[in-house]
Amino acid sequence: MNPYDLVGYAASALILISMSLGNIIRLRVFNLLGAALFTVYGVLVQAWPVAVLNAIVVGVNLVHIQRLRAREDAFELLEIRSAQSDFLARFIDRNAEDIRRFFPRFDLRTIHDPVIVLILRELRPVGLFVAEREGEDTLRVHLDYVIPEYRDLKSARYFYRNWRPSLRGAVRRLIAHTDVATHRDYLRKVGFVADRAHGDGWFVRDVPADAPPLASALSPRR
Repeated sequence: MNPYDLVGYAASALILISMSLGNIIRLRVFNLLGAALFTVYGVLVQAWPVAVLNAIVVGVNLVHIQRLRAREDAFELLEIRSAQSDFLARFIDRNAEDIRRFFPRFDLRTIHDPVIVLILRELRPVGLFVAEREGEDTLRVHLDYVIPEYRDLKSARYFYRNWRPSLRGAVRRLIAHTDVATHRDYLRKVGFVADRAHGDGWFVRDVPADAPPLASALSPRR
C-alpha cells in the first residue's frame, strides 16, 4: 500500500468518527483533524482541490470551535421536591440506556428522601443530580448525569460552582462511588479526589464552609 494512502485512510476514519459524535465540540475537533490530514494528503499526492478545500474546512472548524468555547450559555438549577415527579420520570426513562453506561446501579426507588436537582441550559433540561444524606454533613451522590450533546463539562462545573446544599442542613462533603473508568475521570475533573479511607472507587469533594445558601443558586422549586 502506498504510504500516502494511509494518510488518506486515517483522514477518512477521523471524519467518520466525527459524524458519530453527539458532542458538538468533539465533532468539530475530530472533523478538523480529519480535514487537516486530508490537506496533507492532497499536498502529498498533488491533488490541489482536495488540499485547498480541506484547508478551508480546517479554518471553518477553528472558527466554530472558538465560538463554541467562548459562548456564555444561560444556566439555571431547579430543585425537584418529589421523586414522583412525572417530568423527572420521563427524563430518566428517555436517557435510561445512557445513564446505565455510567451509573449501572442507579435506581431512584431505592434512595431515601433524595436531593434532586435539574441542570437547565438555555432553559433545556440537560443534566440531573441525585444525592442522599449520609450522616450529619455528608451527601452521597448517586447520579450526576448530563446528556451527551452537552457533555463538555460546562454544565457540571456550573453546578458544582453554584449549587450549595444548605437548605436541608449543613452539608460539607459530597461522596461518590463508581467502578466505571470514564466516570472516575469525570469526578476528578470536577474536583473530586480519591477517598482511600472508604476504599477503591470512592471519591470525595468538600463543600466550602463559606458557601452561599442554596436558595441563591436555585430557581423556584417545582
